[in-house]
Amino acid sequence: MNDLYRFQMTLPLCGFPSESNHPSFRRIWKPQPQMKFDPALPPDEYACFNRGIPDTILPYSSQDGYTRDRRTGELATLVLENNRLRATFVPSLGGRLWSLLDKRDGRELLYSNKVLQFGRLALRNAWFSGGIEWNVGFRGHSPFTASDLFAARLTSGDRPVLRFYEWERVTGTPFQMDCFFTDDDSDFLFTAVKIVNPDAAATSTYWWSNTAFPETPDTRVIVPSERAIIHQNGIHLVHPSDHEGVDATYPRRVSAAIDYFYYMPAGTRPWEAAVQKDGRGLLCTSTKVMRGRKLFLWGSSQGGRHWPDFLSEPGTPYIEIQSGLAKTQLESVPMPPESEFFWVESFGPVAGDPASLHDQDYRIAMNAVAAEVERRLPESKIEEIAARARLVSNRTPEAILHHGSGWGALELRRRIADDAAPFEFAPNIYPESSLGPLQEPWLELLAGRLPDSAAIKLPGWQTSEAWYMRLQTAETDLPGAASHPWLQYQLAVNECKRGKNITALARLERLNIPSFAISIIERVKALLYTMQKQPEQALSAWMRVLNAEPGNDMLLSEAMDSFMDAGRAADFLQHLSSGAEAGGRMKYLRAKTLLALGRIDEAAAILDKPFEVADMAEGEICLSELWLELQTRLKARDAGCRWDAVYHAAHRADYENDIPWIFDFRMTAATVAEKQKQYPV
Repeated sequence: MNDLYRFQMTLPLCGFPSESNHPSFRRIWKPQPQMKFDPALPPDEYACFNRGIPDTILPYSSQDGYTRDRRTGELATLVLENNRLRATFVPSLGGRLWSLLDKRDGRELLYSNKVLQFGRLALRNAWFSGGIEWNVGFRGHSPFTASDLFAARLTSGDRPVLRFYEWERVTGTPFQMDCFFTDDDSDFLFTAVKIVNPDAAATSTYWWSNTAFPETPDTRVIVPSERAIIHQNGIHLVHPSDHEGVDATYPRRVSAAIDYFYYMPAGTRPWEAAVQKDGRGLLCTSTKVMRGRKLFLWGSSQGGRHWPDFLSEPGTPYIEIQSGLAKTQLESVPMPPESEFFWVESFGPVAGDPASLHDQDYRIAMNAVAAEVERRLPESKIEEIAARARLVSNRTPEAILHHGSGWGALELRRRIADDAAPFEFAPNIYPESSLGPLQEPWLELLAGRLPDSAAIKLPGWQTSEAWYMRLQTAETDLPGAASHPWLQYQLAVNECKRGKNITALARLERLNIPSFAISIIERVKALLYTMQKQPEQALSAWMRVLNAEPGNDMLLSEAMDSFMDAGRAADFLQHLSSGAEAGGRMKYLRAKTLLALGRIDEAAAILDKPFEVADMAEGEICLSELWLELQTRLKARDAGCRWDAVYHAAHRADYENDIPWIFDFRMTAATVAEKQKQYPV
């Protein structure tokens, strides 16, 4: 048996995120030019650090609007199955491998989430845990995490191949991933990935396969390396098996969330295994192009234990073992002009002698897995599989099973119009039928016409150099372009993307804004005024935004500081809903504003009734900080003392061990009290 078929998966799920029509100018990563490197690292090992990191997610939209309200529903999946394994993929969610089941004993090889719950952990906001996530383009959770990919069927000999593919818009690279079993009884699922730079200019790229695995007290992660790179006040080399007195190869023993990027010199055969107490687990291997290996863990603090539950159901801890093109996720890989990267990965069960795999001497465990890897999948064998897969990667799909976006088809149209190179080495189909409303304004521009300005309301931008030049040409050549709202807005977005904030602001200040675009364009002006240190103008713009689009949590969150800095907390409060329909983010904003106004009892009434903020971000500790502020304000009032930042700093530690579970998303080290509370000794 070697089959590919459709399957409707039933599970509790929250609503899918919507695409925001407000462009995101939030800096996604802040480069650290003064980063200190461990002297044990040769300089050429960190030459690419901080490279290839875009300032924002543009031209992608933010994906928000999801809730914590789960209802039973269905997800359309594509299933690859042979006699031994069943692999379930979700094409509408970035091709996520949701489940990899060992049919021989019914064991799930991955941490497979039993629900679909989004949180704000991805570049575009919406992210969910579980399975294997394919991250492409640039640092962070993929821009396709919660988006459709094209899925297509091919055949290789008499076996099916499932291909996922799309056009990555920031780096300008088409990519594809072919998924297959080599035969009916293969106990490895293989993926063959190709990323192509079709242009005559260099670019950069990024890929990490993030594999979730169930965490128990006895889970151990084994990699062919005794050292790892960590990023804590610089870049350091450590020994995970003895890091600050803890054997971190057992993730449950680690207190704080951390990334271990395993240091493997060039030439090392890359693999990573996660095993349970019985010596059984998951083995991930690849060809040597995929050099990076990483362990991510949430940590044993209350906040660290809360995160996996927040993203699923109570009592579902997990870790991630990851593989990447680069050594770490602090870097992208340079791509020469008209080049490609190609590699093969494999995922399958592993079983070994528990005594060896859990030996106190990490090298014994490492050697035991290395022997099993070489026995089950010799390096010569995976290279042979890769050679055959490369031939298949050059073939055109036979049938499209699921449609992705229309941006690839639009890019092909632009390349024809500009007499530019097509997608060489990437023979995938971007059908004209995939073009939709988001692409329509840009098709008009290609045809030499100005689109309807109502298109401002669509979450569709283009920020590449080629499109920026087209916008500039249109402003010069097309009648009415100098005052055309859509064109001027798109030019301003492109100028913001390139750091030309003064030019963008002047452009928007001249614009006669249509009523339907007030909240969108005034928000851009508010952000630009703030960056230009013009607080009064920023506040005025925010007031126009909130009046035009009331009740939008994202806009309220962005506007809050302008009101607070101006001493206008009471005015801001008028924009915040107090009804039973208010969501978690609205409740947080209201409680914070009430505290700022000194209305402590009203804030306490909100925080005394547990609530959840659906779009909590990784690293965001606003709820625990707000709860601590409430406690120190209550303490100061009871003691008849004046509360201020100094008083708060002096007394917050009195309450840090008592933060309610539902408000605690801290990823820092667990306190002694927390350890005793969760894991009695």
